[in-house]
Order: sequence, then C-alpha cells, then structure tokens
Amino acid sequence: MVFSMNNIKLFKVDLMTLTPVIVGVRGSERGVLYTSPKRVIPGVTFHGAFMKALSDLGAKVVNEETALKIYTTPLYPTLDSSKYLFKDVSVAHALSLYGKGSKQKRITPYDGEIKQRYVISCGLRRLLEDFSVKKYDLLTCVSSTIKNFISELESKAVKYGVELLFNAADMKSAQGSPIMREGNLWYITPVKKGMYIENVVDNVRRSVHVGVLYGYEFIMHGTLFTGYIACYEGNNLYDEIKDLAKTSRSIEVFIGKGQGRGFGKSEVRISELSITVLRDLLPIKEELFIANTLAPTFVMNILPRPIASGDVIETLSGFRFRVLGVIGSNTEVYSGWSRLHHTPKVSIRCNTPGTLLIMKSEDGVISEEVCIELLLGLVKGGLPGFNIIQPIVWSVREDPLYVNLDDFLRMWC
Repeated sequence: MVFSMNNIKLFKVDLMTLTPVIVGVRGSERGVLYTSPKRVIPGVTFHGAFMKALSDLGAKVVNEETALKIYTTPLYPTLDSSKYLFKDVSVAHALSLYGKGSKQKRITPYDGEIKQRYVISCGLRRLLEDFSVKKYDLLTCVSSTIKNFISELESKAVKYGVELLFNAADMKSAQGSPIMREGNLWYITPVKKGMYIENVVDNVRRSVHVGVLYGYEFIMHGTLFTGYIACYEGNNLYDEIKDLAKTSRSIEVFIGKGQGRGFGKSEVRISELSITVLRDLLPIKEELFIANTLAPTFVMNILPRPIASGDVIETLSGFRFRVLGVIGSNTEVYSGWSRLHHTPKVSIRCNTPGTLLIMKSEDGVISEEVCIELLLGLVKGGLPGFNIIQPIVWSVREDPLYVNLDDFLRMWC
C-alpha cells in the first residue's frame, strides 16, 4: 500500500504499570545479579505484548503478516498523560549535558517532591552550518561545538555565581536519558525504582540452589509511559485497535521479565489522533537536517548492524536519505525469544537512542509524508519499534534542547 497522510492511522498509547516492571534485563545460568532495568519500554517489547493482548481478547486476525504492519514507538516515561512523544517527551541526544543544578517540584500532595535535573544542548545549528557550508570534517565540528559551549558555560556560571551547580568539569552526558519539556526547558524524567532479591529453589531437593541469585532492580508500579501506534487503514488489526480507542476500554498487557513472579502487569489505554498533530515537527522544503534517534537504529548488511556514515535509509514510500555523519558511538544488542516461532530471535546490533544522524535527501526536498515515515519507523528493512528518527535541526530551526545560557543561569541566582 502506498503511504499517504490519509491512509496512515495514528493512536496515542498511555501505559500505566500496575505491578513492578523489569525491562531490558538479561538472565544467565547463574541468574540475574542486580542488573538495572531500562527506563524506557522498547517499541519491540511493547509491540509483542500488545499483539499478545489483542490475541487474548479474541482478535483472530493476529498473525505474522498483520502484526508486522503495526508500527510501535518506544514508550517513554511521563508524569502527565496530556504529554505527547516528540513534542513534550523525548530522549536526550549525544550533545546534550546536565549538571548538579536541579529544582524541587511537587507533583501531587501524595508523591512528595521530585528533582528536576535540566538538560541543555551544546547547540546543533552552528554544527550543521560548519559541516555543510564550511565543509569542516565532522570531528572538528563536534569538538568546536563542545568547546565553545563549555567555554561560554564556564564564564557565565561564574558571572551569575552558580559555578558550583553548573561547573564545566562536572557536566555529564545526558544521552539516552528520557526527558520531558516544561515551557522552553527540558529535564530528565524521574522514574522511581525498587529492588528485589531471591534465591532459586532446586526442584529435586526442594531447597535453595547454591549460588543462583536473582537480583532485580525494577520500575515501580504506578509509572506512566506514553508513545504511539501507527497502522494502515487497510490492516485487519486497524478495526480492533480503533474499537479500543472508541470505547475507551483499557486492556491488560504484560511487559518484561519475571511475569511468572508477578512482575510486568500493566494497563494500556488507546486514543486515536489525527496524523496532523505531528505536522509542526516536519522540516518541509529541506534536504539537509540533523535527526535524533528515539529508538535503536540499524541497517541490514547481511546481518543487522548500527547505522554508519555513508549508509542509505529508504522509507517505505521509496524516498532515500544518505547518512553523512553519525554523532554518538554507543551501541547495544537486542535479542530475544519469538513467541510465534518458539525460536531465538536474530541478535540486532544497533545505535543507542540519542544518537545524532546528519542526513541528506537523495530525492529532493522532503514532504510531510516522508517526515512522518521517519518519525514512525516506516523504513525498508526495519522492524516495529526500531528506526524511530526525528528531525530536530535544519536551516531555520535550532535544537529544541538549546537554551540561551544567560536566561537559563539567571534562574538560579
């Protein structure tokens, strides 16, 4: 089916954890020794859980063909169900930093106060100009951007007397941290965690199995996540999902590890949106931009591998982008078990969320449809939940995480 703004349907997902949730923890023969979970529910994890929930509700059209045409974004934590992914909820990119400065904010009378740890960008528009117009190599552009930002921060922090809160030597990379917007500022979304430790019981002796410990750090119940589901109107599952949205029914899904021990139970609510809610995020009539990855990204080169400079990304409509540069060297591996085929899944090596891609169109200026394909991960060779790419900087737009340092530091005086 040809992609257009008219035949793609968008749904907002709000997921509330009802029990503790363990996401992104890998076991071994000797158990799980206190592994910290992800603070984000990967799109591929939610996709599998949601498809199983639809099947359990009696949806007879859930099969490999229909499931792979349902596209899910990762679900990011939020404190407010009125927030939208991309607009108000996102992930910090590779050239964003945070310091010791934080403010206390009371969310409800029951939750007490939370720390708002603000994330600020080194600024990407100048980097794009230096790379594309002045033709500097990427390493020089990145080094210059960081150096100029740190130098400005250092001098202005002293000027406003907040050098202890925003000391250049103490600034840390925020890449991969889930973030929320408040006004023009972004801060790291707080996610409450707990910890659970148990021994394995030997089935033969009915006593503790020596040396096998399960030590879980988990996301607390009552944590809210948000993201999107997208599908074509002609997909047989569209009517099932639309019915959930119309009736405002919640469905129960199970996420992550330890489901047999009571972990992972969550409630999902679906609401249908117009695809045009994403329109103001789109760099229309542009060919060159910097994009932030909100999900693991990969290309197929015999086996899946991280995106590298020189790769071509093609959307489902056939529009092609060439990657001119990659900022952020972190990678991760996704593997799992197929409930459909009862076999191990192919391991996928990916760029981690928050990686920056300098991308240039090979087919002229970008249309709305093409931009939305990138936002929803509708790319050839991809999988649901991967390759969610958001353009954030182009010729007339600066990085949304960038702030005027004078205005920002004056807040702390």
